[in-house]
Amino acid sequence: QCYCESGALSQYAVISKEILLARYSALFQQTTEGPSLAPVRTKKGLNPEFLAQSLSRRPILLIGDIGVGKTIFIKHLYKVRAPSVFANALVFYVDFGSRPIIEEDLKSVIANEIEGQLLEEYGINIYERNFVHGVLYRDLEEFEKGIHGDIREFAPETFRAKQVEYLEEKLSNKEQYLGLSLMHISKGWKKQLVVFLDNVDQRPHEFQEHAFLIGQSMAANWPVTVFISMRPETFYRSRVSGIISAYHPRAFTIAPPRV
Repeated sequence: QCYCESGALSQYAVISKEILLARYSALFQQTTEGPSLAPVRTKKGLNPEFLAQSLSRRPILLIGDIGVGKTIFIKHLYKVRAPSVFANALVFYVDFGSRPIIEEDLKSVIANEIEGQLLEEYGINIYERNFVHGVLYRDLEEFEKGIHGDIREFAPETFRAKQVEYLEEKLSNKEQYLGLSLMHISKGWKKQLVVFLDNVDQRPHEFQEHAFLIGQSMAANWPVTVFISMRPETFYRSRVSGIISAYHPRAFTIAPPRV
């Protein structure tokens, strides 16, 4: 798809932009405490603070109404606008607008998407034997120092069987193991990891809040930068209620692109 950043604005875009500016001014008053808000684009181009915030351990919110171009902006960002920033990064794009997802399954859906894209997009099978041993090498060292280490010399087959059982137990917690795998990739392979949770704004208010809390947990505990799309109404309501303001994320507004 074509995405234009320069040229005269169409009449529709002008009207839409003015409506959005008025809405944002009304919703996000300076007197409201909580997350700070800034436009993602300035007259000089992409807001430099937008990329700088990716180094923080907080999710970055992309605020805009449905249809203003958040999806196009996201894809344009990492494919065209800032390729050098993402050249040494693994990018995971999770689309919540393409299939039915219930709120209770949200955390596992995100984990499964990242796991699947690691394999399909980057050829990384986190359950491949050597990879597993690389991720859990310290655990394996501790295992050998434990009670089963005594049988390694005279009963190697039994030792290996016990070792496999030990690894299976570690792998049974998929989300925890995925986090360890991402840490291994980030530190061992010197890769930046970026997760875009797109079209979250097409879901109900409670779903968006749940997605934010999961994104916050990911950004805090995993070596990933998380971007989350959200509607202005949800941002404002959550900001007032305290669910979002308690974490002080950085939020950027996205108005319709110039055409």
